[in-house]
Amino acid sequence: MSDERAVDIQKIDSNTDQTSIEGKNEHEKALVIVDETKKIIQNAQKQVNECMLLLKDDLENFEKSKQELRESALSQSEELLLELGFESDMLHTQEEAKIDIETVQNKAQEGAIEVQEILSGKLSSFLIGVLFALLLAVGLLYLALEATQTPWRLMGDSQYLTVVLSWIGEKSLSHANMFTGATVLVVVSMLFGYLVYTIRVSLRASKNLRVAQQIHQEAQFYCTQKDECKIQMEKVDAHINETIEIINVYKLLLQEQNMRLRRILLIEEKQEFESYHYKSQADMENTQRLVNGILELLSTPIAAQGSLSSQAQEALAHAKRVINHHIKAIYDKNIDDIF
Repeated sequence: MSDERAVDIQKIDSNTDQTSIEGKNEHEKALVIVDETKKIIQNAQKQVNECMLLLKDDLENFEKSKQELRESALSQSEELLLELGFESDMLHTQEEAKIDIETVQNKAQEGAIEVQEILSGKLSSFLIGVLFALLLAVGLLYLALEATQTPWRLMGDSQYLTVVLSWIGEKSLSHANMFTGATVLVVVSMLFGYLVYTIRVSLRASKNLRVAQQIHQEAQFYCTQKDECKIQMEKVDAHINETIEIINVYKLLLQEQNMRLRRILLIEEKQEFESYHYKSQADMENTQRLVNGILELLSTPIAAQGSLSSQAQEALAHAKRVINHHIKAIYDKNIDDIF
């Protein structure tokens, strides 16, 4: 994980643990943690998406540079060498490698976390509390009916209802009157329903807090993964930009060599390689070396399994060595390496 990302997450954890959740209940803490989790996930996704857009733009420039190289220099170099009778195994045998950028992008999109909304469960707990309160009220009435031997069908009769409620009042508060019994029935049922409601809300809040903390941990791991993907994409992007620079140098050098080959073809005309002037032979060999170097670079896959391939790094280093060798040959080695 990058230092910047680590600082961000540490800051989020600090705020979540101390400031933003201070004095809050478990459900409110869960809401705060979920909100912070969404922010760090969105931030990670935003950085990856920005990196992907930049990579896409550089890929377009890369393809444009390759096309310009082939149209303005490379194809002409190959044709001129063939016209001069210079045979090379590399000519017309190397195919440009396709950049497996989709794998890099797909890897960057893997493991996406969907943060679900945290619900308090108050509505469902209220309905369940009401249900349990009604069940308790029915249960108490049933006990009173059984104790007073009153049939259910007579509950609508005020005389029998008074007897039932009076029995409840007598058993609970030793006051045998209807109003005491009715009060006890309602209050006890409501208290029981409220108890069920508070217990269920509390359990739901505890569960929400555990879930929120788990999602927060997963989000931190997700950010670590996205940070690694971002690093890999940045490496690929840097390699592409460096390759574009090398392609432009090859284009310049090959254009210069093409002028020499045209001069050879004009003055010496086509003949056996051994019959050419030794400087002309050197020009053809130097051109071949440049062609081979750039073809090897363009035919080497840049990305492998979502990361910059070691073969691409070696091909780029080799392409630089070819340029350095060519420049030194021009200046009789009296010059430093340019790469």
